[in-house]
Amino acid sequence: MSLLSSDLFSKIKAGDFNRKLLDETQMSTEGKDLIRALLIPEEKLRICVEDIINSAWVKKFELSEEQNVKQMMKFFETNNIVENFRKFEKYSNFKKEILFSIAKLCQDDEVRQLKKIFMEFDKDNSGSIDKDEVKGIFDKLGIQSSEAELVMIWSSLDFHRDGTVNYTEFLAASLSSSFFLTEEKLKFIFKFFDEKNNDYITPLVIVNVMKQNEIPIDQSDVLAIFEGNGEKKIDFEMFTKIMNEDKKGLSSKSTFYN
Repeated sequence: MSLLSSDLFSKIKAGDFNRKLLDETQMSTEGKDLIRALLIPEEKLRICVEDIINSAWVKKFELSEEQNVKQMMKFFETNNIVENFRKFEKYSNFKKEILFSIAKLCQDDEVRQLKKIFMEFDKDNSGSIDKDEVKGIFDKLGIQSSEAELVMIWSSLDFHRDGTVNYTEFLAASLSSSFFLTEEKLKFIFKFFDEKNNDYITPLVIVNVMKQNEIPIDQSDVLAIFEGNGEKKIDFEMFTKIMNEDKKGLSSKSTFYN
């Protein structure tokens, strides 16, 4: 430990800081009070986490319930979240699993608002949401949805059929596929399957790789993508086309090569 860091450590232990500088700095009174409370050296006297959260300075930046609802409503409308839920239900299981895998690659700054919304859904802080919690948020935001549509949306979200929806599943269904299906992310997934660098993948390769990585998929669902063409190969261009189609399988005009 250097002499400077040792000296600094001693000052921290003694609570010796420049009080004049703090008093003269351009900061709110609430902010200064919080800093003083944080710099108290005695642990028993120092402010605790709960009191920090409830401090006057933190409370200044909290949105009111009304403001929070308005912000969520705007985000839902701007990003067509409910429509994305509806579209997701129509995707093949293969595409859902690919989107699920790609969702894991997203950085927090890409999906910060969705993470916040998921936490709003997850009222019991269990790390997953259930059908009643989805209905509760819809009601809160004034989203009109019949019971039948709610069942359909829930079925779309719970595509692993375990009765709950975790954050990654929610993320995969919430954002439009165009957000996820960038060339960079698709290349990453394609190479995930193309382990031998053949520049093509086959149904058998897809099934084997997904099973090895414990990704739930039915072999028949993968074969359906190839429309009964058996062990045909698809390159990255064709893989991109498959992932950008909303329907199951490929169009009759799709071109395969051996």
